[in-house]
Amino acid sequence: MGNVVAGGKVQRSENSKSGLSEQVYAFVKEQLLDGQYGPNDWILVDQISARLSVSRQPVMDGLKRLAVAGLVTIVPQVGCRPRRYNVEEAVDFYRLFAEGEALLAGFAAERAERNDLVKLRIISSEISELVGRKKQNPAELGRFYRSLNNVFHGQLHRMARSPTVSNTVEIQRDLSDFFVAVAERPIFGNRLTEAHDEHERIIKAVSAGDSARASKIMRGHVLAIADRLRAP
Repeated sequence: MGNVVAGGKVQRSENSKSGLSEQVYAFVKEQLLDGQYGPNDWILVDQISARLSVSRQPVMDGLKRLAVAGLVTIVPQVGCRPRRYNVEEAVDFYRLFAEGEALLAGFAAERAERNDLVKLRIISSEISELVGRKKQNPAELGRFYRSLNNVFHGQLHRMARSPTVSNTVEIQRDLSDFFVAVAERPIFGNRLTEAHDEHERIIKAVSAGDSARASKIMRGHVLAIADRLRAP
């Protein structure tokens, strides 16, 4: 349903309002995961409203969705800021997240088809190019890696052919990237070589149909992020 006229004024339909809220949600989430907000920064409603040319209501609706996702905290009568977690909360999360990713890697090893592996190797080769850019800013490299890493894991998830498990783990990925983004040090950028090597080992295990090994390597791959977050 499109816009309707009421009392001489054009009003957006409920579907349109929902679309604006989704636009805000996606925009602010990407900024959060891209490290555009530090842990002590405030997310300003009026600023987002002006940037996206929308009213305050869809901005507030979008921020409420982000709060439910665990990415922001809304302080009544004060504002909104990135949610704060202690290190142990983050480590506990990665222990859960690692098991889901490990399970899917094992499924992929059992169910992968030839074309699946070709696509996975192409993605890994793109990540390899990042590894060669050692002189580039680690934070910038980390942002490129985050995007390609999500594509790599997304392809593995499709190879697993388990939509219910894949969808559950994909929902957790935003929180994983959020912990990295607010760490105030380039977790991804400083670990590109090791992460790429682990991806290559996962591909080798999946290609061999070795589900146990694929799961083990993937588990360690994810838990390595927790180790970096916990390091002083």
